[in-house]
Amino acid sequence: MGVSAEKTRSPNSVLAVTTISHMMQHIFVGMSILFPFIMYDLKLSYTEFGIAIAASSLIGGAFQIIFSIASRRVARHILLGLGNLLLAAGTFLTGIAQNFLHFLWRL
Repeated sequence: MGVSAEKTRSPNSVLAVTTISHMMQHIFVGMSILFPFIMYDLKLSYTEFGIAIAASSLIGGAFQIIFSIASRRVARHILLGLGNLLLAAGTFLTGIAQNFLHFLWRL
């Protein structure tokens, strides 16, 4: 009788992947040191940049609530992977923004 792939995963490997994934999210947040360069390149005022960051935080908070509710029915490792893919896509789209409207739209 075969053993399913779910049962052969080492708890340490699952912990490592989860820890690295979570660490990458914190590194993303820690990149705030780059804010002055972002503001300069996109010619943003403090108000515009603050609005963009506030919108990003509100959207991120809403996704956390949605993912929290979804975790009751969907496996958490799937939600974690989906969340990381969404974060990567958002980061990429924000990186190609050329002005404030692009930047705000891509959040």
